[in-house]
Amino acid sequence: MVEDDAEFHFVIYTPPSLFDAAVIARTIYAGLGVKRNWRIHIVGVGSRIPIKLLLESRIPIGLALERIRTKEPHIVSGEDVYIVDSRGRPAWEFGREPRVLVVDYSGVYASQLEDKRAVRVRGLGLQSITYEAISVIYEFFIRRMYGKRGVKHITGDIRSAVYLARKLVEIMSNFDNYVLVEPNAVVYVLRRVYLSEGILLDPAKYSITVDPVAGSVSQVIEMNAYTRRLRPLGKVYARLEDEVFSVEDWRGVRYRFYIDKARRAVCVTPDYCVSTGTMKSELPPSIL
Repeated sequence: MVEDDAEFHFVIYTPPSLFDAAVIARTIYAGLGVKRNWRIHIVGVGSRIPIKLLLESRIPIGLALERIRTKEPHIVSGEDVYIVDSRGRPAWEFGREPRVLVVDYSGVYASQLEDKRAVRVRGLGLQSITYEAISVIYEFFIRRMYGKRGVKHITGDIRSAVYLARKLVEIMSNFDNYVLVEPNAVVYVLRRVYLSEGILLDPAKYSITVDPVAGSVSQVIEMNAYTRRLRPLGKVYARLEDEVFSVEDWRGVRYRFYIDKARRAVCVTPDYCVSTGTMKSELPPSIL
């Protein structure tokens, strides 16, 4: 099920090598994921998707057959069509994502689109068209997506939430391009958080599920909770679902954080994120 019904088209026209096309395709796949509705059109590499492109982009074959074309898309005049150009206007000046983003290595295809009111945009102003395209894609589709997804759901103590967020920054690790947390370290941290309420925790079960096609990961850490008199209270679950880490017990959701993988930060609220550079910062008044 596509979460965003808007369809985004990326046109890679006459790339100098399959590696260049693969790097851009990989950025689109890794940055937008499967749930956003995107299509890639690679023109000038033949009528079939080259095997080398599949291998170097690391896009699953089934998904590539569904999302990659080797022909130009039909572009309607008036659509939001942006052309990657290191001399164009800065991408951050535009409020909307392009419906069509063109990376033209020859310049011929892009010149034909100017009659359709296409706009030239730049990212970092790099000489390499490939990496300039990546910087534009990052600005429009990755950085802005992270900026929109702050999480504010804390029923537990706010200072405990910040403590937990800081510890999450320390115990996050990368596994095959996914962000995971160390289960034993999570249990240790939550034991300290729950002990302040007079509750003891004991680890019960850990599980990790990876969907390589969707590019998603689900990690569940199950714990048993007891009173100080060792009377069972119920279950506590720490869950990491892609970029959202939550802690839930018999009372409901206690903490929920958003993990910004690009900055390696954990957002306690939409306005306050903890990263390695803010580990010792004071709490802002807005969340106290």
